[in-house]
Amino acid sequence: MITNKKQLILLLGVISLVLVSSASSYAAGVKPLVIDIEAEAGEEKEFELTLTPSGQKEEVEFSLYKPVQAITGGLKYKKEDDKKKWVSLAKEKVTVYPDQQKQVKGSVKIPFDAGGSYTKVIMVEPQQTTKKKMV
Repeated sequence: MITNKKQLILLLGVISLVLVSSASSYAAGVKPLVIDIEAEAGEEKEFELTLTPSGQKEEVEFSLYKPVQAITGGLKYKKEDDKKKWVSLAKEKVTVYPDQQKQVKGSVKIPFDAGGSYTKVIMVEPQQTTKKKMV
């Protein structure tokens, strides 16, 4: 029997940006880098990201973007509109401690009027911490 179900494939590209300090570079690793979700309109699917520490305490923030093709053919990333948010994460910021992996759960809720393929990007960006100098 052949069914005429509309299916949606959503790719979550997880990009970890590297924070460069004057003395060294560091960034938490992120797995998986791509999550391929196949779902029908109206469904909700869960996923989990694993952050691996770089050897020192790091605070990271998650931001949602969508890729947009530029006139030149390259890709640009546009901040996701909160009103049209399909992807939700349990936390927007987390602290990753040395020698301790951190799991962050999330979900994708497919709108009822969706069909086709969509790509969403979760940027995992280290937050700059300022160190106070004592005199």
